Amino acid sequence: MPEGKPSQTNHPELWNPSAAVAWSLIFSPVFGAWVHAKNWAVLGEDKLHDDSMKYAYTALAVLIAINLLVTFDVLPELYGLPITAVLMVNWYFSAGRKQKAYLEKNQTLTYTQKSWLKPILIGFGSLIAATVINLALLSSPNTSYANTPLFEKNQNNYFDTASISQGNSHE
Repeated sequence: MPEGKPSQTNHPELWNPSAAVAWSLIFSPVFGAWVHAKNWAVLGEDKLHDDSMKYAYTALAVLIAINLLVTFDVLPELYGLPITAVLMVNWYFSAGRKQKAYLEKNQTLTYTQKSWLKPILIGFGSLIAATVINLALLSSPNTSYANTPLFEKNQNNYFDTASISQGNSHE
């Protein structure tokens, strides 16, 4: 549900829509669609807000599905990135550039830029959470990665306590 109606003045507080597109290259189109949805709510554009939120949820579901399919070897790894790129391009051309065009068309509407701290922290937090979940899934016995050590020992492992206690030198 939208958070608000347009400001009584022509100076609503918004996140820069072009910056949202740029940050989406790092955080995914889910991020950009969510930021744009929040902006649409402030602008009082309920339909565009709802459309952006639908895209955010759909893109999130697709990204989770891709992640699971790749993790459990149903989909080859090399398909993950192109599918994500298609999502990004699709979002940009179908909805991502609409907000910038809307603001350019309504030039009497000047907005105050909102701080990016909260959305960027949410974006990085989401990346960290996704990484933790991926590592947990990769260690699942149902994946081909389960028996792959993250760090392999080599002959020059100077931290091998068994060799040190036996008096072996590594010269």
